[in-house]
Amino acid sequence: MSRPDFWCEITVSAGVQDFPLRGYLASSPRLAVRWLREQASRLADLADPAPSAPWLQCECDAVAGTRAVLQQVSPELPDGPQELRSWRHDWRGQESLMGSLADGGLVRFVSDTGSAVLVFSARPLRTYFADEWRLRELLVPV
Repeated sequence: MSRPDFWCEITVSAGVQDFPLRGYLASSPRLAVRWLREQASRLADLADPAPSAPWLQCECDAVAGTRAVLQQVSPELPDGPQELRSWRHDWRGQESLMGSLADGGLVRFVSDTGSAVLVFSARPLRTYFADEWRLRELLVPV
């Protein structure tokens, strides 16, 4: 029996629709959780960038405002990017996820941003191939 691969994916739910963002095929539970952790960090930085991020800088007139793309979010809304950043450094939680994956379970981490829900998930893929001789063995009556 071959060891399983692990399918990792990120989906975003906005209202009643789900949209797949990314997927990755990992060869071990550790690589699966590592990919989820890196994607959580990447999405947190995209959703809540530092004002000094180089991609926010423009050669605009200083009076017009170079940071007009940033908006203050209501404090009543959940802080999804901060949840993602906190999860990135939750080593014990990630060890637990690796153990669950190794035992054949599905793992999920959900982050609510107030306007959308991000779901990070991974699951083992077990594929068994039946060779021609095995098929004959299965199909021949005893």
